[in-house]
Amino acid sequence: ISPDIRSPIAASWQKCRAAGVNPAGGEGRHIDEHILASVREENKLFLDIAVPIMIRLYGTIPHTGFMLVLTDRAGYLLEVMGDEKLLLRAEDMRFVPGALWSNLEVGTNAISVALDYDIAIQLTGHEHYCTSHHGWACAAAPIHGPNGEILGCIDLSGIESIFNFILIILLFFAITFNNYFRYLNKT
Repeated sequence: ISPDIRSPIAASWQKCRAAGVNPAGGEGRHIDEHILASVREENKLFLDIAVPIMIRLYGTIPHTGFMLVLTDRAGYLLEVMGDEKLLLRAEDMRFVPGALWSNLEVGTNAISVALDYDIAIQLTGHEHYCTSHHGWACAAAPIHGPNGEILGCIDLSGIESIFNFILIILLFFAITFNNYFRYLNKT
């Protein structure tokens, strides 16, 4: 692993390699509709709070070539919204609601690193473990519940060539969610 690769990304690559993740793979595994319904039900309060905020936040970046993604703590994609052309491209990788976007399923990506290491992170091109993701850039930040537990993460993904300063925007999104959950805990 090249020394210019940041440590959480390098650690994630090592996990992928040890688990036998195919670097030429990278397609999400879609779960059965019944299981997805169960996962969504398990995360009902999280979704009830997060989706309206997501809709408002996404309204600040429409038609920009980005997609906004909400996951649960395991990395299942619960909600996906974004630029229509990009959503079609994402379908090729099965980066769609119900897909599991963990290191062991699709290789190193911002969602899996954010959830595994409880950090906000941006990945571009070659930092992804799987070559099919090398044209993408993404930033993800964990969302915490009122007791500090990870509920899931918020991710902003797009084509690498148009991805600038997006982590700053995404951190604003995550802070908004975290503050809201803290507020709920106090009421």
